[in-house]
Amino acid sequence: GSWSQVLSQQLYETDEERNDPNDIRVASVDLQEVAPIPGVSFVMGDITTKKTAQAVLDLFKGNKADLIISDGAPDVTGFHEIDQYMQA
Repeated sequence: GSWSQVLSQQLYETDEERNDPNDIRVASVDLQEVAPIPGVSFVMGDITTKKTAQAVLDLFKGNKADLIISDGAPDVTGFHEIDQYMQA
């Protein structure tokens, strides 16, 4: 969610042709629910599944997206040794 928020703000503030944040077409995919962000369409799911990939495609109804992002990083505990083992 945080990267989507940053990207939405950056696209909205730097693109003079778009004065409406809802005109920005950004899709954000995450395993967890994310609070609404202006200009960002959200899909909750695993980006590696066909179901989630199709949900992203369906968002744009044949139009191109400006950006599709996914936080593919695993959850961490803060204990380096455990996190390294789990990520491996």
